[in-house]
Amino acid sequence: MMRQLFNPRGAMFGIDARIAVFVLALAALAVTAVQTNRVARDRTILTEAHLKTIEHAVGQYALVTGNDGHGMLIDYAEFLEVSIPDPTQDAWGNPLGFAQWTTTPALPDGSAETLHHFILVSAGPDGVMDSATSLASLAAWQAWAPVGDDLGRKFTTLHIRDELYRDRERRLQRIREALDRLATTRRAALVAFCDVGANQTHSDCNINGVSGYQTDEELSSHFYPRASSDSSTSKFYPVPLPDNTFTSADITSMQALLSLLGLPTALAMDGFDRILKYASNPTQNPTGPYLVRVWY
Repeated sequence: MMRQLFNPRGAMFGIDARIAVFVLALAALAVTAVQTNRVARDRTILTEAHLKTIEHAVGQYALVTGNDGHGMLIDYAEFLEVSIPDPTQDAWGNPLGFAQWTTTPALPDGSAETLHHFILVSAGPDGVMDSATSLASLAAWQAWAPVGDDLGRKFTTLHIRDELYRDRERRLQRIREALDRLATTRRAALVAFCDVGANQTHSDCNINGVSGYQTDEELSSHFYPRASSDSSTSKFYPVPLPDNTFTSADITSMQALLSLLGLPTALAMDGFDRILKYASNPTQNPTGPYLVRVWY
């Protein structure tokens, strides 16, 4: 009897195994491709975010220092709103392309304004810089656009300046509103205090101190924090202690004022590095109503 040397069952198993291995290989390739695309997409998003952050820092640096710092992106690091490991590189570790062109357009009053026109570009996922990284004229800047898979931005100090002006006004509005809230809170506290008959002989209620308490007499008080420049005879409530009298344009004193208002001390300077100024009684009125002023 001839022994069977070929096992169909084993042969079929071998084919099934090869098919399974092939399918698994395809799946692995698909997963790898998905992961590669995801990494590329994440790095693209990160680079675009970094370019926008660097754009603002570059323009702010140029406005504050008057220096375009051509080719030295690291100089702008102190103006970065978000920490970036290396402002000179993209998320792939490749150096950023950077160029600027300066113009001095005439203003209506006859003076000239210096404007810096910048391009900032990443070579993108393929690491090959397809875009121009130099400027020979304003027209070249106007026509510039990123090429291929490059990622880039073009901008001017004019746009950054306008943004900083808007940001400065938002900062001042926050401070004004906080000052008004503090004054309103102090006023309400004093009114409640003076509504109690036993308190009405107190100097915070009987302001003139001679003819007895008059209804709402306490409302003539100055409820805003006192500035050191205020030499008027206005009656502050509460009576400011020496460390609660604030010196305009003094960074430490303005930070203390902001802390009193419950605001971030970073508001003591604007985007142009100008220190906050405060006047509690600009017109030196001896009686209310009182106006306060904040500016940079």
